[in-house]
Amino acid sequence: MVGNDGDIWMTGITNGSCLCGAVKFEISGALRPALACHCTQCRRISGHYWAATAAKRDAVRVISDDDLSWYASSTQARRGFCRICGSTLFWDHSDRDSLSISCGALSEPAQFRIASHIFTADKGSYYDIGDGLPLHAGDLPQHDETMRPRRRREPGRSGINFSAIDVETANRDCASICQIGVVEVRDGKIADCWRTLVDPREDFDEMNIRIHGIDQSTVSGSPVLPDLQTELEARLNGSFLVSHTNFDRRALDRAMRLHGAEPLQAHWLDSVKIARRAWPGRSTYKLGALAEQLGVVFRHHDALEDARVVVDIVLKACEACGYSMLDWQDVCLRRSSKTARSNWRRY
Repeated sequence: MVGNDGDIWMTGITNGSCLCGAVKFEISGALRPALACHCTQCRRISGHYWAATAAKRDAVRVISDDDLSWYASSTQARRGFCRICGSTLFWDHSDRDSLSISCGALSEPAQFRIASHIFTADKGSYYDIGDGLPLHAGDLPQHDETMRPRRRREPGRSGINFSAIDVETANRDCASICQIGVVEVRDGKIADCWRTLVDPREDFDEMNIRIHGIDQSTVSGSPVLPDLQTELEARLNGSFLVSHTNFDRRALDRAMRLHGAEPLQAHWLDSVKIARRAWPGRSTYKLGALAEQLGVVFRHHDALEDARVVVDIVLKACEACGYSMLDWQDVCLRRSSKTARSNWRRY
């Protein structure tokens, strides 16, 4: 079978298995030419870049799957592996009708040749790509449907689902959370807003009071963080969760651990990294400056107001780049070329 680009697709029955043989599968019909994926996730899970083909999901039959395990690498994709030998076998995206399959797991991998390299912007610094094949900094171009089984998101905001969060603190300790604001977005529209005061059981610094106007009298009678754990988990666990810089994530993780609670199990994204990709070359990416440049009026250092600005940043960036939340997750996983200042704040 030949695709529109002239690449040969392998047809017939193809068998495959993991290293130990506990997981066996067979594929009937056409297989896509191999792609070499250099994204951070593929490199981490395979140890190098990952060479994979793909087939229609209903064309793949797992003969023995008692030892096939799945890891949810995002809210939209999962990776299949053998729980005995650890072989990486499959990548399954909920928005595609095909299943990616490790070329090395096939019984006849020699019939394949890598046709293209994708997500080369994420490649490791320890190797070079010098085979002369096409290079793509991200995923394959939208028009290349012979190589791209993914169904592109339709124009607009349908399918853009995430939550934005912001916290304010009582003092220099990031765990001294005194206010939390959460905005939930469904299909590109604000679906719910939630704000709560928190009694940090700590002293308030005058500098912080001047910034957000919250003091000990304001939080008197408010819940402590452990009382909010069930609410936070119900709202945020398993979601794409966006904050401006990693300060809010560190604050929540540290505060929860101090109270003996588990951190949120969410897919954290950084709206600073999103903004840098969407609008490169700006002199600053602080929240207030981005809000002004995007024409957003808000009351800074109110947790809910700040979270709403994060929502505006993400939605406008989705429109500017045509990215889905999974695309932004890939962007946020990339290592910065500069040393991150882990204690940088927005104040």
